[in-house]
Amino acid sequence: SRPDGWWRDRRGAAQRLLGKLAALARSGVPGAELGLTGGREWTWWPRIVVVVEGQAKSVGPVDGVEVVAAETDGDSEIVKVV
Repeated sequence: SRPDGWWRDRRGAAQRLLGKLAALARSGVPGAELGLTGGREWTWWPRIVVVVEGQAKSVGPVDGVEVVAAETDGDSEIVKVV
C-alpha cells in the first residue's frame, strides 16, 4: 500500500496498478534482477493475477494480467485463486 490517496479512488488505483503490471507482463523480469546467471540474458515472464474487490471490481481486463473480481471479500478470493 502506498499513501497516494488510493482510498479516495479505489477503481482508479486498481487501474494504475494494472497498467504497471501489464507493462511488466510485456517486458518480463530480467534474469539479472532475479540472480540468474548464464551465458545469455534470461528473462522471466511471470503469471500475473490480480484480485479486485469493492469499488475496484468494475475494472476491465488488461492484456497479460488475469483480473479476478472477488465474489465476496478479496482475501477469500485469493485463497480460491491460489
